[in-house]
This record gives sequence, structure tokens and C-alpha cells, in this order.
Amino acid sequence: GEEGCEGVEEMEEETEAASDNEAMITTRSGAASSLIENLNNPTENYKTPVPSSARLRQTAMVVPAADKLVRLYKLLRELDGKGAKKMIVFFATCASAQFHCMMLNTILNGDLQCLQLHGKMKHRQRVATFDYYCNAADGVLFCTDVVARGLDIPAVEWIIQYDPPTDPSEYLHRVGRTARGGGTGDSLLFLLPQEVGFLDFLRKHGITIDQKKLARIDCEKYRVKMHQLILQDHILEKNARAGYKATIMSYQQHNLKEHFNVKQLPLGDIGQAFCLADTAPQVHLTKTDGERAPYVEGILKSMKRRHAKNAKWEKGGKAKKQWEDGKFVGRRQKNYLT
Repeated sequence: GEEGCEGVEEMEEETEAASDNEAMITTRSGAASSLIENLNNPTENYKTPVPSSARLRQTAMVVPAADKLVRLYKLLRELDGKGAKKMIVFFATCASAQFHCMMLNTILNGDLQCLQLHGKMKHRQRVATFDYYCNAADGVLFCTDVVARGLDIPAVEWIIQYDPPTDPSEYLHRVGRTARGGGTGDSLLFLLPQEVGFLDFLRKHGITIDQKKLARIDCEKYRVKMHQLILQDHILEKNARAGYKATIMSYQQHNLKEHFNVKQLPLGDIGQAFCLADTAPQVHLTKTDGERAPYVEGILKSMKRRHAKNAKWEKGGKAKKQWEDGKFVGRRQKNYLT
């Protein structure tokens, strides 16, 4: 693993264009301990205050699917170099959050402490992680929407939405984790090229987001090094496969299918973003209501055919009356073993 990390580090001379936004946060000490229990109930609808546009700088970045992990890595490096302390990265699934936390923790090589917080963790683990991150001076929290509602984490400077939110309300809850208590903050939304229409959708709901241009990076070099890490670490590869499958299945359930259509996803490129190259696992997607109708009808026809065949087989195998010389001598069971 160390050789792979060194390979990634050797290419650090390629730097992205500097961001114009410098985040300034008024740090508030302590965390609301009464909100810790909300980690056990992420679906409850909490009223979250949304920072004003003057205090919250919102941007979006259109990234090819295969380059997402590399772009996230470079972004975290860039923000850390500019002095950003606390950052939260949102994912659609627990498996994806866990993989990216493990992967970035490996390639960042301890330069940034990486923590994960999601619904698959045990309650005591979530409480301990939440309490630690609230009191930490810096670090990156890889999480799901379990953190988006009702939790007050002090001094968060950056919100990065690696996977798109389910709707405008969820978007606001996510970005509401920064620019709290009168401070300022930044948010960045990752989008695939086919998802750009989501920006217009948000604009119709009063959310205006500036689009950030991508700096030139040779992403292929980084992908090769990251894939080498996966090949050297069986546990990391297992988590990459789980994250890939969970992400595809979650994408199919997205509410806004006009902007997030699983049939338009470049699955091969998504696999590369999970460092799986040509070894991405097959994902069996559940059928939609329209697709299920003929499927269910076919299943019922098949069941009827099997039942009819079994009934015919049973009828043919029933005991038949045996007669000899015009006299009934009893019944004889058919021998199926001969």
C-alpha cells in the first residue's frame, strides 16, 4: 500500500487553479449533546435554518463520472493547502461513504484525518464519532444524509455533495451544516454531464449556484495508481465493490428521474470512479412499475403451466384398479423408481 501512496504523492506537482473563495468561519465551541440522538432517526423532518446567500457561497462542478474520485482527492488537497479545517462530504449510500473514507484516508496518508458517519455504524460508534468531530479542530467527515438534518456541528467550512441530493429540500439541509451562527461557508455540488439540468431545477426553486470550471489534470495517471492500491488491498476492493453496487441501486431510486436516470449512467466510468476498472460487479436493478407488469404476468403464466404439469403428473400416477378374470383384486401403486 505504501508504494501506491508514494506514486500518488509523486504527481502532486500538478496543481489545480486556485479558488477565488476564502472561507472564514466564526468557531463556536461545543456541540448540542441533545441532538446526538437524532443520529438514530435520520428520516425525521427537522427544521433547519438555511444560511443567506451572502454568507454561503454555492458552486457546482460538472465532472466526468470516471474522474470523480480523482477530483475529490485533488479538491481536498487544495482546500487543505488553503487552510480549510473542517469539511463534510455527503454520499448517497453508507457503503459509498465507507469506501471513500477508507480510500482517501489511504492516499492522503494521514495528512488529513478522515472520519465516517452513516446509518450502518453502531449507535455508540456514531455518537463517539459525532462527539469527536464536533470537538476536533480539523478533519474530513464522510457521511450520508444522517448528518444533514438536525445536527449542529461547529466550524464546518466546506460542504461537498459528492452524490446529488434527492430534492431541493435535501440540498438545503446539507448546505445548512455550514455558515452557521453568523459565520460564512462554502458548498460544492458534484454533477455528471447528464445531470446539469438539475441546476435549472434548483434555480426554479430559488437556489442559484455558480458553476466552477475544471482545472486541467491528468486524471488517468491518478486512476492507475488508485487502481493499484485496490489490487493490493482485498478489504479496500471489497468495499469498492459494495460501494459501486449500492450507488447504482440508490441512483435508480432517485426521485428526480428526469435529471437522474439510471439508464443514462455510464456504468463503466462509474466503476472507474470506484477504482474497479474492468472488474466492476454486475448490478441487478429492481424493475419499475411499468416494467414489472409484463414481468409479473409472465411469472404467473409460468406458475400456471407448472401447476398444470404437476396436476397431470399426479393424476397419471394415481393408483388404478386392478382386475383379474373379471374380479377386483385391489389397488396397486405405480412404482416411480422403475
